[in-house]
Amino acid sequence: MGLSILFTYLCTLMMQLSILIPVYNSDCTTLVATLCQQARSLNLCFEVIVADDGSKLQDIKAANRAITQWEEVDYIELPHNIGRAAIRNLLAERSHAPQLLFLDCDVVAGHELLSNYLRYLDGDVVCGGIAIGGGPELWQHNLRYRYEKHCEPQHTSEQRQLRPYQSFRTTNFMVRREVMQRHPFDERITNYGYEDVLFGKALKASKIRITHIENHAGIDDYEDNATFLLTTEEALRTLCIFSNELRGYNRLLTTVDILRHKCPLRLLALVHRLLRWPMRRCLLRYRCPLTVYQFYRLTYFTWLLQKQQ
Repeated sequence: MGLSILFTYLCTLMMQLSILIPVYNSDCTTLVATLCQQARSLNLCFEVIVADDGSKLQDIKAANRAITQWEEVDYIELPHNIGRAAIRNLLAERSHAPQLLFLDCDVVAGHELLSNYLRYLDGDVVCGGIAIGGGPELWQHNLRYRYEKHCEPQHTSEQRQLRPYQSFRTTNFMVRREVMQRHPFDERITNYGYEDVLFGKALKASKIRITHIENHAGIDDYEDNATFLLTTEEALRTLCIFSNELRGYNRLLTTVDILRHKCPLRLLALVHRLLRWPMRRCLLRYRCPLTVYQFYRLTYFTWLLQKQQ
């Protein structure tokens, strides 16, 4: 028993990287297998910690339990959902390595994802970015895919480095453990959206450098249009609640502040009340213009602001 404890202690001291994956209603077995294979091929001393944040889909949870067969993997199941900020803080608390790699559970790891990050083990925060996968057939009917493809030119490391703190995303990043301990994610955010933006703002206030690199994690699984709209609305409600703290870190907020000086926001809120359901029907249909989605976001957000007053 004593030797076992000593061995565990020595492994902890030697550990180089903790790979942390929050999961919600998604099968992460392929991602974990890929990362373990990459880490072993690099002779990396590592651990993988996966935390299920109260998933509702029992078949998915059952599938994910298979990852416990690998000795490097620690799998946690929470009885209820605690939110995107709190689950990442929990993962950081459970970690042991000096560097923490956070990945969303539904991404595809590139062949050299880990080896590319190993070049930056002396960095405070390193963001690898995302790559938009999927075939052209998605362009015809999937709103999320079309929106991500539209924004794809902003995903290069050069573009992200122009606004390093505003461009921070939790999808795929590495952070020094002591930085996470000093600057945990803001657990006031319990619903979807903007915990990454507040984190970026906190890092800027503390003058902690963010380095953006080309080390993409792929996205090729897109929710249907109805789910994407609900997620969009949830994120905008979060933005409304934290609008004072996020000012200067969000383009929609900047646009609304500019419009505020040109026309009463209550007019845009009225437009939303009148056109909300026709716009939603359009967005759920085949190949609705992205301009309708952008206008829907703008008017929905101004409607929320008016309700808040």
